[in-house]
Amino acid sequence: LKVTGELTGDDFRFIRDEMPELRHLNLRGIKTKNVILYHSWVGNEWGGNDYLPRYMDNAIPEEAFARNKNIRSIILPSSVTHIGTDAFRECQLMYSTLEIPEGVTYIGGGAFIYNDYNGMTLVLPNSLDSIGGNVINHCNWECELNLSDNIKYIGGSVQAEGSPHFRGTFHVPSHL
Repeated sequence: LKVTGELTGDDFRFIRDEMPELRHLNLRGIKTKNVILYHSWVGNEWGGNDYLPRYMDNAIPEEAFARNKNIRSIILPSSVTHIGTDAFRECQLMYSTLEIPEGVTYIGGGAFIYNDYNGMTLVLPNSLDSIGGNVINHCNWECELNLSDNIKYIGGSVQAEGSPHFRGTFHVPSHL
């Protein structure tokens, strides 16, 4: 399926939840508008906390493809600058290449958590400077994963200690 135009969070939810037979998705020509990148706890005026969304344009939303067991390949738009929390959680992108476009500076926590990426290659851009925690936690994945020297922040652990599912080479810049 090739999609063009502007997509909102509702469009991503429709693709994820209402198109169970979708196998290949080309989003190269889209722009996103006002999608939820992640939720965070924020103190409120009554001394409590509210769990509030952070909205953003030009982002792959939080849980955009989460738990979609049928999709096999996705082409991301070149306009994307951020990838939301749990965006590809529990996907099965097998025997394909997922290229994160140059210009992406942030990948949210758990973006690729709980996946079986048999034969998949993940290409990270040089522009990437922040990665949330547990990004590849509990993945069954054999590949080479290289973080550029531009990385300034990795939240928590990239993969939980004792989680033997990632096999291959993982390059972390020496300044981290």
